[in-house]
Amino acid sequence: MKVARSDKRYVFIDMSSNSDVTCPESIVDLLQSFHDDLIRITFDRLDVEEAFNLVRSATCGATSVFLGTTRDNFNGKEVSRLDYESYDEMAYKEMRQLCAEVRRKFPTIERIVFWHRVGEVPVEETSVIVAAASPHREEAIQAVEMGINKIKRRVTIWKKEVYTDGGCVWKENGEWRTMKEPQEPSATEEHSFAVASRTRNHCPKLLWLQQLTTPVNKMESQLPNRKETLP
Repeated sequence: MKVARSDKRYVFIDMSSNSDVTCPESIVDLLQSFHDDLIRITFDRLDVEEAFNLVRSATCGATSVFLGTTRDNFNGKEVSRLDYESYDEMAYKEMRQLCAEVRRKFPTIERIVFWHRVGEVPVEETSVIVAAASPHREEAIQAVEMGINKIKRRVTIWKKEVYTDGGCVWKENGEWRTMKEPQEPSATEEHSFAVASRTRNHCPKLLWLQQLTTPVNKMESQLPNRKETLP
């Protein structure tokens, strides 16, 4: 995964899925998805012209592109850069799933770009590109809006705001919190990651796995004692 951040030739598939089959038709569909669903997590600068050239098609009359860039302020504080970190294994899997969801909702979409930069992203530089091409503009625009909203809510990528005064804060994803845990924001994965990161002694993968096991542990604690249920 680390190599993929600096080499765009790498692609990933989720071999744990029960839906994966090895018939020729499925293999062809899989290879086609690598051509039509362009997913990238990288340390490199994102090139909007490259993204546009990859997503556009002669059969599509509409190409919609969204760029997310680092702004120079937040709540009156001057921002020098954003630092992004990703749990790549889950992020790739989730973005590929999002591509499938976008296609189900907007069947006319031909190509999709989901690119996210990690590491340091200075002010005015691009951190995320979402693009879609369709024969019709409505579908292209709505597909991009759906894509960026779901990336913000579901993909395991976190950011740290670094200020010009030397301070820094790991940021939760407020949209995710609002959608998933409106009553208990402190229970979200993003909140736990941000709290752990303040000590600069964090590991996104281990923390994420810990959060995933929490519901399982809660379920086990609610099960009746096996000894008590034995006759």
